[in-house]
Amino acid sequence: MIRGRSIYLILLGSILLVSGCSEDDGALEVRPDFDAYFTTAEVEGVFVLLDGKENRYYTNDARRARQQFLPASTFKILNSLVALETEVVEDTSTVFEWDGVERTIPQWNRDHSLTTAYANSVVWVYQEIAREIGVQRMAEYVAGAAYGNEDISGGIDLFWLTGGLRISAVEQVDFLKRLHDGHLDFSDAVVDKVKGMMIEEATDTSTLYGKSGWADGDPTDLGWFVGFVLSDDNAHYFAINIDISDPEQGQHRRGIARSILTDLGLL
Repeated sequence: MIRGRSIYLILLGSILLVSGCSEDDGALEVRPDFDAYFTTAEVEGVFVLLDGKENRYYTNDARRARQQFLPASTFKILNSLVALETEVVEDTSTVFEWDGVERTIPQWNRDHSLTTAYANSVVWVYQEIAREIGVQRMAEYVAGAAYGNEDISGGIDLFWLTGGLRISAVEQVDFLKRLHDGHLDFSDAVVDKVKGMMIEEATDTSTLYGKSGWADGDPTDLGWFVGFVLSDDNAHYFAINIDISDPEQGQHRRGIARSILTDLGLL
């Protein structure tokens, strides 16, 4: 029996070595061909794709796919859901008056609706929203959505930017699938409004929904682009994060994701 078990373990180890996976990778299927997109862009990162119909996950890096990072502005998806569900924000057209403080990004220095604040990643609007929601309600909704590590320490208006909240690429796509499938504790009307804000591109055959994010770090920043593509018969959920040592590299968040999705025939 001992000899038989030893042979089994050797064979299992060989299989895992060839596939590039480990026993902890679960349903993740490694796609080494995805690495070429990162190599061409000269950045380090991970791309995760979830086929909604087949419930299969694909990635170039199984270890990093499960590594948690600050969500940065990708948290605006959940923040928007909570804002509308709690009626802290009445509608996506609700206007937030600029406080007159000049910020580094020119597009932030004006009045914004929820829709334009989402599109332009206007941090001060979402910080104002988070303060109005409050710690208790925010904690309940973050936990209810099973969002990453569910840790909102570090300040009610900073926890997703510099605080304790962390989420992996796999957790991002799982959250987006629950959102689209209606498995989160939000009304259909609220979900539809937020999904409407997320639309980046619509064609006759597919619709791309997404949100980018940028987390400051030391020594490198982290860039996100997460979302999903809907077609007539399926939904594909994706998340990419990359290390950013030069601001010019930020463009590769969308660039790599869109290239992979296009080459797979999803866009």
